[in-house]
Amino acid sequence: MKLYLDDCRETPPGWRRANTAWEAIGLLILAGMRGEEVEAISLDHDLGDESTAGTGMDVLDWMLKVDIVPDDLYFHTANEPARRIMISKLRSWKKAKELPSDTTK
Repeated sequence: MKLYLDDCRETPPGWRRANTAWEAIGLLILAGMRGEEVEAISLDHDLGDESTAGTGMDVLDWMLKVDIVPDDLYFHTANEPARRIMISKLRSWKKAKELPSDTTK
């Protein structure tokens, strides 16, 4: 599955659309339950009313928490400050994954 999160842009051919953060997370959970590979994800940040739609950051935070991060992950948001934060979170997550499991020594 290729997941495209956006509330207003046209969905590229071959991608599955989610309009809200919660819909995107639901589709990712469903894909996992079905054993469906998540090939790519493209996230917008601003999805309208944050209280009901959430944000792309909410989806990214959930993905990092449950280790669902495909190699092809894109941030197509026009919100540049949010994009920088999302990229920073992804880089920190990748760096932490490279650390040895026992870092107390």
